[in-house]
Amino acid sequence: MSNEAKVFEWFIEPRNSQTNEAIADYLNLTALRVDLVPGLEDDKGKKHDCFRVPYSVINVFIKKTHSFIKFRIWNRDKNFGPIKAFTLLGKKPSKKAREARKALKKLGK
Repeated sequence: MSNEAKVFEWFIEPRNSQTNEAIADYLNLTALRVDLVPGLEDDKGKKHDCFRVPYSVINVFIKKTHSFIKFRIWNRDKNFGPIKAFTLLGKKPSKKAREARKALKKLGK
């Protein structure tokens, strides 16, 4: 097994024009060097237009709680291959989990 740490590239995909503006404004204010990467292919073959950013930028947007900010986070190993959705943070519970929680609440009443 290798002792090398994994190196990931991080991407943020705005889901609406307001989020796109918010990301662009933040990047201009911080003067971070980022790339707009159109047509990135995910592991299912779908294309996405994303900003390649350091993880610190993703952290900033995860902490924003404005209702209009909608985005997806992607990453990939090193700098090649398809991108993969990063859903660890703020992951929506599955339908089964939501139904189980609802059933438990009914039992508790």
